[in-house]
Amino acid sequence: MNRILMALLLAALPLAGCGEREADHEQAGDTTSSCEDPIGCSDEFALIEDDRAAHEAGYEGHGHGEEGSDLDRPVAELFAARCEHDMAAHECEDCRYEVGVACVSSNLIKSGLVQLEPVLRRDLDAMLRLTGEIQFDERSIAHLGPRVSGVVDEVQVELGDRVEAGRLLAILTSHELAEAQSEYLLAMEDRRVARLSLDRQTSLRKDGISSERDYLESQQNSRAAEIRADLAKQRLLRFGLVDSEIIELRDGIGSADGHLKVRAPFSGEVLSLHAVLGEQIEAGEEVILLGDTSSLWAWVDIYESQLARLRKALDSGPVPVKISVQSELGRSFDGEIDHLNRWMDEHTRTVRARIILDNRKGDLHPGMFAEARVSLGVGRGPATIPATALLEDEGRSFVFMRHEGDYFVRRPVVTGKTQGGWVELLDGPAPGEEVVTAGAFLLKSDVLRSKMGEGCAH
Repeated sequence: MNRILMALLLAALPLAGCGEREADHEQAGDTTSSCEDPIGCSDEFALIEDDRAAHEAGYEGHGHGEEGSDLDRPVAELFAARCEHDMAAHECEDCRYEVGVACVSSNLIKSGLVQLEPVLRRDLDAMLRLTGEIQFDERSIAHLGPRVSGVVDEVQVELGDRVEAGRLLAILTSHELAEAQSEYLLAMEDRRVARLSLDRQTSLRKDGISSERDYLESQQNSRAAEIRADLAKQRLLRFGLVDSEIIELRDGIGSADGHLKVRAPFSGEVLSLHAVLGEQIEAGEEVILLGDTSSLWAWVDIYESQLARLRKALDSGPVPVKISVQSELGRSFDGEIDHLNRWMDEHTRTVRARIILDNRKGDLHPGMFAEARVSLGVGRGPATIPATALLEDEGRSFVFMRHEGDYFVRRPVVTGKTQGGWVELLDGPAPGEEVVTAGAFLLKSDVLRSKMGEGCAH
């Protein structure tokens, strides 16, 4: 129950008690006094006032007491403290906030609602703040369309479907493809006849019956038939048929029906679908956009004055980056710069750098504008934390630091300069300690619930 409701309830109690007694006196016809026992009534009111004062005193000092704020006590002392329930205070659901401890389940961390980062030494003067745009990973995207004009006969997927590699997506019927299939069948038949003729001439030549001229002519016809059959097959491959479909056509399992099957070249998601039944599709026209968005790219612009430092950092391998977007305020996403273009845009006077992003949770979308923070001085300079880790209570700055397992404890910090979303720590958790950088307000609400009149009843 919050403080306001508790105060109203306590204020209402003496009024209700006295009101009942006044009603009893009025029924008895006694108007000389509103209380049968003025001393007793006064004592009852005093007891209620004492209870109220005790509650308010408890409220004002709750979580601090004579020992002071948890921010002023050593961590070892906080985790060694025991509560009135005869158990470790940090393990007590009712009392752990008194020692500034919050319990965070691993599910909250896995889901991304609560994010952690270690305190690292960074040279804030070597911090780059870049802007750019998130785009598809070009290695994981395919613009699918026919290589020959045709009409859409079947569409076997919906927008947003997840498909496996080789999955049939759509079927088109092409008159041009049907003609190419027929030409292939004729070429294969010519090749068969030419081979039989060559075999016969070879046999007759051995027996001295056939002339040299007939043998050579038969050999030439066989080679020409082989070439025509190969050309016919290559044409089918260019139109989009695969080897297995051509073999079925050759063996009579398939027919020259002009059916062109559009299949998924890799596992991914149908991101765009333009195939409509009965629609005429021209060669090269996109009907399906298939992509795997578990990995994305972000292209950022590097100014000439920043190039030397970034290029030097890239000499040692990919450079870690923190990405933030408008739709996910307070969160950051890990990435790394792995490529720097070799040419400069003459209009913007910038060089583009590519950032690889892990997007298996699907929080990022191509087309988003992004801000990238690149620390080229990791391992040097003062201890730093992201600005999102900082919290404040009654004028004091603090962070939530992981102590052990699922337990996080409030720790006071003294901050220095801020640059590029990073804050210098003059005093606080040591490098390597993990602090909460996103979702910290959840922990703060839990630990400071005493200020809302919640927690254990003392």
